[in-house]
Amino acid sequence: MKTIDLITKEIAPTRNLYPESVLNTNSLIIEEYIDGEEFAVDAYYNSIGKPVILGIFKHIFSSDNSVSQRVYCLCKEIIESNLEELTNFLEKIGNLAKIKNFPVHIELRRNSNGILLPIEVNPIQFGGWCTTADLSFLAYGFNPYLYFYYQKKPDWCQILKGKEGKLFSMVELDNSTGKNVSEITSFFKRKRGKVI
Repeated sequence: MKTIDLITKEIAPTRNLYPESVLNTNSLIIEEYIDGEEFAVDAYYNSIGKPVILGIFKHIFSSDNSVSQRVYCLCKEIIESNLEELTNFLEKIGNLAKIKNFPVHIELRRNSNGILLPIEVNPIQFGGWCTTADLSFLAYGFNPYLYFYYQKKPDWCQILKGKEGKLFSMVELDNSTGKNVSEITSFFKRKRGKVI
């Protein structure tokens, strides 16, 4: 009973945060903890049901206990080392679900045995919830929404040329300043004690 009370207390602040179609707190699924590297993938299934990957993002967490997905990283090495395996994985999902013309945002982990385990397959988050489409556009110059709409497939060999050693990241921040959002006009970074 103590666990149920703790869960009820923890979920209470989020009850009215999203519409019920996005987050229904009336029932919960208890998930197994999956260790390993976590990835987010923006993709779509084309008109014949083949998956087309538009971005592979590695999630970086502050600790093993953290579930807050605040850092998304994208680079040539992440895409090249995962593209084939993740495409095959998405193809299995597509074959099981028999889906076509369908955008998805998939979160998954590769556990210590190298097995890919899905955490979430969500069309609502395709490129938008965490603005991963913006990151793909800024890093690689193509618009994932238009690629889905026009059923285009990225030429990753061409797109990744000259991107060696470049890491593109997006960080989601909470407002911990104590200031109203309307008062915040910019962010500064510190370099060796100086604000630049």
